[in-house]
Amino acid sequence: MVCPNCNARASRSRPRTLRERLMKAFSGYKIYSCRACGWRALCAPVKTLESGVTHQALLGWIMAAVVAAAIVVYVINDFYTKSGAPPAAQQKR
Repeated sequence: MVCPNCNARASRSRPRTLRERLMKAFSGYKIYSCRACGWRALCAPVKTLESGVTHQALLGWIMAAVVAAAIVVYVINDFYTKSGAPPAAQQKR
């Protein structure tokens, strides 16, 4: 990668702050820094899926879908437990 300030070579860097650690962990962005001018930034990752979605972002969406499905199942189960049987089953008796 080339530094946008001085056109020197920018290399990968480790996260220094908690914010950088969180951004790196959840966004998939990589941290780059320039030794010549001190420039430092989070940049988009090079490896992406065919659609342009990063693997970490895809994993995040899958986790969110699983949590949402679990909440829906819990709410439906709680509703049927409090009301007895589903309304359709009560009418058939």
